[in-house]
Amino acid sequence: MENIQLKEVAGYLTEKAVWQIIKDEASTQQPDVWSIGATAFYALMGVEVFAGKGHETQNANTPVPRIGEAHCSRQLSNIIYRCLSFNAEERPSQQELLAAANDALAAKTEPTRRLFSSTGKSYKSPITKFWPEEMNPVVIMLFLLILPFAALTQNAPKLTQEMETLVKHVCDLRNPKNSVRIERALYDDRQWTLMDELEIDSAGECTVRDKVTTLGLNQMGYQIARYNRGVSNTGGRFRNGQDPRYNYSFIEVTAKRNATLKYNITGREGTQTFAVIPYNPKSIFSVSLSQNNVPIGKIHEVDGVKYITVDKNVKTSDVLTLKIVNSSKSNLSFVIINYNSRQSTK
Repeated sequence: MENIQLKEVAGYLTEKAVWQIIKDEASTQQPDVWSIGATAFYALMGVEVFAGKGHETQNANTPVPRIGEAHCSRQLSNIIYRCLSFNAEERPSQQELLAAANDALAAKTEPTRRLFSSTGKSYKSPITKFWPEEMNPVVIMLFLLILPFAALTQNAPKLTQEMETLVKHVCDLRNPKNSVRIERALYDDRQWTLMDELEIDSAGECTVRDKVTTLGLNQMGYQIARYNRGVSNTGGRFRNGQDPRYNYSFIEVTAKRNATLKYNITGREGTQTFAVIPYNPKSIFSVSLSQNNVPIGKIHEVDGVKYITVDKNVKTSDVLTLKIVNSSKSNLSFVIINYNSRQSTK
């Protein structure tokens, strides 16, 4: 194991292994705190911060990427973030680094989540017993279909706090004055990723020739990804709702008037919640969800937002179908939010 180089295992290390690197580097006589942060970032994420150019490109206005909570604990994320600060006085001291590393290494619990490689490999062993474990690739498809509009109920579904927050952010984007505030909030929120895996519905979606007003959510998401070098919420080893590190994903789509959108969604497991939010809360549209052409889930409508909740245990091998029917007389944009619980009901 002494001959293993960091570049060979970067991105596959456990959190404790990264803390050990921080401790070892901080134990030197005159540690370079910025370099410690850059090394820890690379060890954890498998990509170099600031594209490996370091201080050549960083200035006081350069956003420092935050590592998402699915990758590591908030404590480790914050330490790395501070180490990479442009201003030296904002970086942690040698004593603080050593104290934080010693506390983390003394803890008996291992992280509950691990990184996955781009091919689906899960690395579950600590670095001292490093050996990759192959995950059998599973080809799955999740689709959404149309249920009768009469099935809608006004009873509000039970939502997680994060789901409520994301829905509120999207609704607030209907007022352009909120865009800066919402982008900042999404930048700081490390629980979501973009639902980039959805294929374009060329039959129902608007083209560049169709006039349609959007909330700008996709552009906002990609901008956040660019700021973070594609490692915090999007663009890393996975960049979609199939990513096992994230339970929440969203995407904005557009529909021609009187058109039906149909999307294939893969990689979900356990109970599910979908929210479909129109640009115009008074728009006329319907949604549905089915499994193997059999309708499933309960549909709720609250303040113009339609929710589909699936209490049954969805398996990765199940096939679901999602449909959105735009019955409005104008082109319309919709935001789809998914809570993929990965937790089964008892």
